Amino acid sequence: MVLSPQPNGGVDVAIDETLTDSDIAKILVVDDNDKNILALDGILARPGIEILTAQSGADALRLLLKHDFAVILLDVLMPTMDGFETASLIRTREASKHTPIIFLTAAGSDVNMVDRGYAVGAVDYLIKPLNPDIVMAKVAVFVDLFRKTRRIKRQEESLRVAERERGEAALKESDALYEASFNAAAVGIAHTAADGRWLRINPRFCEIIGYSREEAIGLRFQDITHPDDLPDQVAGLKHLIAGEIATYHREKRYLHKNGHTVWVDLTVSLLRDAAGRPKHFIKVVEDITERRRADERQRLLSGASQILLRSLDQRTTLEDVAQLAVTSFCDWCIIGTISLGEEPTCDLSIAHADPALNASVADLRQRLLGVPNLRDILARNAPETVPDLSNVIAESWKIDRSSWEVLQRLGCGPAILVPLTVREQLLGQNVLVSTNPSRRFGSRDLETALDLAQRVSLGVENARLYHQAQEAVRARDEFLSIASHELRTPLTPLQIHFQRLLRKHGDDIALAPQHLRRILERCERQVRRLEALIDNLLDVSRISAGRLRLQTETIDLTEIAGEVASRFAEELAAAGCDLRMHSVGAVTGRWDRLRLDQVVTNVLGNAIKYGAGKPIDITVEETSSGGRLSIQDYGIGINGQDVDRIFRRFQRAVSSRSYGGLGLGLYITRQIVDAHCGTIRVDSKPGVGSVFVVDTSPCPAGICSF
Repeated sequence: MVLSPQPNGGVDVAIDETLTDSDIAKILVVDDNDKNILALDGILARPGIEILTAQSGADALRLLLKHDFAVILLDVLMPTMDGFETASLIRTREASKHTPIIFLTAAGSDVNMVDRGYAVGAVDYLIKPLNPDIVMAKVAVFVDLFRKTRRIKRQEESLRVAERERGEAALKESDALYEASFNAAAVGIAHTAADGRWLRINPRFCEIIGYSREEAIGLRFQDITHPDDLPDQVAGLKHLIAGEIATYHREKRYLHKNGHTVWVDLTVSLLRDAAGRPKHFIKVVEDITERRRADERQRLLSGASQILLRSLDQRTTLEDVAQLAVTSFCDWCIIGTISLGEEPTCDLSIAHADPALNASVADLRQRLLGVPNLRDILARNAPETVPDLSNVIAESWKIDRSSWEVLQRLGCGPAILVPLTVREQLLGQNVLVSTNPSRRFGSRDLETALDLAQRVSLGVENARLYHQAQEAVRARDEFLSIASHELRTPLTPLQIHFQRLLRKHGDDIALAPQHLRRILERCERQVRRLEALIDNLLDVSRISAGRLRLQTETIDLTEIAGEVASRFAEELAAAGCDLRMHSVGAVTGRWDRLRLDQVVTNVLGNAIKYGAGKPIDITVEETSSGGRLSIQDYGIGINGQDVDRIFRRFQRAVSSRSYGGLGLGLYITRQIVDAHCGTIRVDSKPGVGSVFVVDTSPCPAGICSF
């Protein structure tokens, strides 16, 4: 809607005739309609008022970057960016945060828009068409306030300038004030004689080097300069004395009173007397230790990332990372890892900054690998800094006296202990140790250690995933080799029998019924064997997909064991095994008949295979939680390190060349027992035999998948 100026018959606004250029008040008019802008310009035009206009919110924001306004008249309904959004952005800028805003809108607009206008910080809200007297009266209030505020600020600035000038004059005249500035300086300032003696030293310099003023006056700068930095500084001072350079500037190291190194940014100038003779050196130093450490931290993390990306050999990379850590961050480092497999093992990578202690490092590694609670030590899952690693060792590390002596040779002091984790899975521990008792690891050091641990954890995880993939490929190839052999084993005699039958049929030779029956029975056994192999493969596929089903009913475990034993009568006789059944009677429960039959079949089949020529005992008994089945053979037995492994896929306790099989039977057996909320365990000794014990609990009625 276009503005139409109303007849000016109201109150005129008084104008101060004594206005100066600095009293000119700027008013910003924001409207997308040229006629509205022209009308407002006619209403507001007065001496001492400068009107700036904008036709969009973006134009208004650009003007606010260059000007300070006494008041802003802002149209609400504009394209692209409306008045409310423009006002919100104006309020985000510190300089215009408190600039008064008067919203303008057409008559008949939504009443809620008024509330919204005040919500975004408007001081008033005017409805078009506008009354010029009302507009000018409202604007005049803010113009007057703007001028008064500006005058007050000018007066305050004048007072500040006068005060500063008086202060500067007083500072020049007062040696006491100079001494105060010397002592209160945020950087270290010192005067030294030509021979290096400290003549004057301010408190900040004392803080940097750790000596009191009295202690420092008795020293020379040569006494606390790092030996590697001394030649360069001595040469630089000679150039100053010779007038070859105006100032000497270097980053150097001081040796703190407590023994640690302090990096400083050093600037040296030479004060001469009226005759031009050297009087004393003026040194200004800034402590840049934290900056240098930040650079070292960045180099450490970058270097660690490069090492971890360079190789997937976990042991090599962790040793290299530990060595990198001791070159810039700590004096010695332990990176301990815990395997995540079914047979958890620990490994350690240790490095020390002193190559002369490499033998002790190797000795310590072997000793720590033998510590009984090493896994618990590496399983600390909270990062922490400790003032002395010795205390942690004494409290939780179960080491002997000789191992303690090796640790003392390496040096125990402040340390950071950080867990290695990936996706909330604990992989190990990183221990970073300083041999300097005065070293204090701070929050930034801890952050660096956490960043390093994160990189190491990802590197360890990548290496493990790589080796797992390699192992999976190896297991696949081995399985395919075994599977092809096992599948050919029943096919070969089956083919021979069929060829014999075909040959005799071709020769028109009649076979006696008994002879034909024996051939067909042998064929049937080979077909059953082939069927069992295929069923095992299908079961593995179903288990992996979570589609192996249980169909439970009330059954007798003793009955199932007897049925399986009777089916194995021929195999038992061929193997020379005497089967002995032990049972107190029926042991009933809700189980899957076919799956429990499969469990008994797998375990009994193994007992016959590995216990040929020896008796086999089957015991069925009732327990408080269900039923128990024990199958004991007196065969070759199983090594202790293979006991857990035999329940995994494609794993066997003995070579497939000596005993056939896919290495799936016990894996499937465990999955079936687990699905029955039961357990299976084995007690075995090589050369003595094995006993497999299956405990089952009743299952819910119906069909369930696992």
